[in-house]
Amino acid sequence: VASAGDSNAEIVDARQPASGSAFPTLKSRLDYADALLSDIVLDVKMFGAKGDGITDDSVAFNQTILKVAERGGGVVLVPEGTYIVSVQDDNLCIRLKSNVALVGKGMGITTIKLKADSPAWNRIIGFDAGFENCVVADLTIDGQKDTVTAGNEHMAGIFVATGRNLKISNVEIKNTRGDNIQLYGGASSPFLRDVFI
Repeated sequence: VASAGDSNAEIVDARQPASGSAFPTLKSRLDYADALLSDIVLDVKMFGAKGDGITDDSVAFNQTILKVAERGGGVVLVPEGTYIVSVQDDNLCIRLKSNVALVGKGMGITTIKLKADSPAWNRIIGFDAGFENCVVADLTIDGQKDTVTAGNEHMAGIFVATGRNLKISNVEIKNTRGDNIQLYGGASSPFLRDVFI
């Protein structure tokens, strides 16, 4: 996402990954990222997630993401169900890492829901600092704002700070106390590029 305007330099930069080799078009870079993310698929239920709307599935999500990232990237599949999550570290419930896609079965079919009466500052989905090539797709995120008595405007459904090449598609975000999607920037977050919603 360009913060202001659109220039040829921004377009060229969007085609240039941190690894150095340029892609001829931005579409070819996104296609390459999609291909990288399609090789490994792990289901969160393999790591203990229940999706029953009662059990806190945060640890299972983060363990699955970590395992996929350790293998170089791929897809974390989230089957049909309602997955309760709570803050784990750094005010995040779920932390995506580079080259990882979090993919459900569809909006209203796969729901990730913040635990009732969560403390302030929780962000449901966030990313490692400096991430590259992440996808969030085909799911619903529910912040349960009516149950959060200590919440504030910083409680986002998806929180994005420093990183690049993020694709968010077919995602419904509702009932958050703060922003549905928070794109954060400033002196402590020097870059955020190539976010496609």
